[in-house]
Amino acid sequence: MPSEPGALGIGLTLAFGATVAAPFYRSYVDSLPLAGNERLLDFGSGSGMCSRYLAARLQQRGGRLTCLDVSPGWLGAARWTLRSYTTVDYRLGAIQDAGLVDAAFDAVFIHFALHDVAAGERASVCGHFARVLRPGGVIYLREPTARHGMPPDEVRRLMLGSGMLEVSSATSSH
Repeated sequence: MPSEPGALGIGLTLAFGATVAAPFYRSYVDSLPLAGNERLLDFGSGSGMCSRYLAARLQQRGGRLTCLDVSPGWLGAARWTLRSYTTVDYRLGAIQDAGLVDAAFDAVFIHFALHDVAAGERASVCGHFARVLRPGGVIYLREPTARHGMPPDEVRRLMLGSGMLEVSSATSSH
């Protein structure tokens, strides 16, 4: 488990996310084919800076967002970031221990979080993604693939090994 962030780290992340990274987060969420009425699990929601664009979209159309993080510090930051949204739930803990119901979500959103899961636990975590998705549900996954990230082939192997089907994928050097 990663170490808990300090107040300074959270503050800097929130400031960076609200300024420099905001267009990056917004454009990615805007590119997703979400109708807005989905039940969406945000795995590893962190500070909630990316989640706020999901929450805004879902709140407009009756959807619901569940933010899941293993860190009390980051989940607290997400609560603060998303404090004005009424359609957000928060779960603290690992996906297998968070009390998530089978087939409860239309989509799982993973933004720069899967690579932080210990390599030996990734297959199990991906199995839980498959478990909490409704039939026909989708995963929106964006991961770094460079030095500290995960190779696309590993991501593909993990997802397919969990019984999911690849509908579409893309890689980018940005």
